[in-house]
Amino acid sequence: MYYFGIAQGVRRTVTSEYLAKCTKINLDFFTDGLSPYKSVKSKVRPILCRLSATSFSYESVPFLVSVFGGKTDPIPQEFLKDFVCEAKDLETNGMKINGIRYEVYIKKFIADQPARAKLKCVNGEGPSSLVQCERCTIIGKHSDRITHFSGTEVRVSQPTLRTDKTFRQRLQPAYHKINDSPLLALNIDMVFSFPLDPMHILYVGVVKRYWDYLVEVKGAIYHITKKNNNRDISIYVQGAEASTSH
Repeated sequence: MYYFGIAQGVRRTVTSEYLAKCTKINLDFFTDGLSPYKSVKSKVRPILCRLSATSFSYESVPFLVSVFGGKTDPIPQEFLKDFVCEAKDLETNGMKINGIRYEVYIKKFIADQPARAKLKCVNGEGPSSLVQCERCTIIGKHSDRITHFSGTEVRVSQPTLRTDKTFRQRLQPAYHKINDSPLLALNIDMVFSFPLDPMHILYVGVVKRYWDYLVEVKGAIYHITKKNNNRDISIYVQGAEASTSH
C-alpha cells in the first residue's frame, strides 16, 4: 500500500480557471480493482481523485491518491486509513493554494456496485444478496435465478427509503458488515454520495439475460447462432432499427 495524498494532487492539477470560478474545492473519488496479470494471482486497487464543478463545465485530470497491491482484496479499514485521515483534515481545515485558503468538500465516490459495497462495508457485493438495494430497505426474494424487490414498481414509501441517518444508525443490521466503514468519519452522505452505476444494475444483468434469450430462444427465428452471436445479433438489431424507421 502506498499513499500519495490528496492535497498534493490537487495543487498539481488544479487550474487557474478553476480557482477563478470556484470559492471552494469539490472532489470526486474513484476506486476499482484490477488484475494486471493473467498468470499471477495479484490484485491492484487504486484510489483516484478529480476536481469537480457544478456551476460550469470543467474537465479535470484525475490523479492517483493511493494504490494497493496484493494477492487478495485489501481490508477496508487499512485501505482507507490514510485517505480518511487526510480527507477529514481537509474537510475541517481546508487547504491553501497560492496563499488563499479554500474549503474542501467531498462530493461523491464513483465506483461499481461491488466496490461501493466494500467502501461502505455492507452486504451487497453479490447479485444474490437479499438486502443489496442501496436506496431502500426492502428485502428481496429469489425466483427463477432473479432477485425481486417487490414494491419497487410503485413509489417506495418513506419508511423503506435508506437515508444517511438510517445508514449510520444501522437500522437494518443485515445490510451491514460487522465492522463500520471508515468513511463514516467523513462529512458525506453514506447513501447519495455513492451514485449508482448502470454496469451492474442494467448491462451485466438485464442486457446479458436478454442477449442469452435472443441466442437460445429466438436464435432459430432470427438465425442467431452461439458461434457467431455477436455478428448475428448486430445484423438483427440493424434490421430492427431499419424496420422501425419507416
